[in-house]
Amino acid sequence: MKLPKKLLTYFFFWFNMLVHEQFEGELLIKNSLEKRGKMEQWKVKNLYTLQETIATALLKKKEYPWEALAEIKDFILELGKSLPEDRFEKRGENIWVAKSAEVFPS
Repeated sequence: MKLPKKLLTYFFFWFNMLVHEQFEGELLIKNSLEKRGKMEQWKVKNLYTLQETIATALLKKKEYPWEALAEIKDFILELGKSLPEDRFEKRGENIWVAKSAEVFPS
């Protein structure tokens, strides 16, 4: 399953923006965007096509993507448990690698 480029781009954007504690980060970003009148464009419904992402369950209840940050860890761990064993290999605790991936020794 390939993640949409738009989802990855915005995920990394928001992840990097929220260096502060989550609550403070949410307020800083929200206040900054509200001042510029640009909140509408950052709503989940305007950023993502939820039918094309594995993060639908995580994002569908959120108005803004950064509201999902506190739940990302648990979401990823649960997602790992649901990966098909015929396509993914579990190499350690919470480490899954696609069988088709070329992984260089490290």
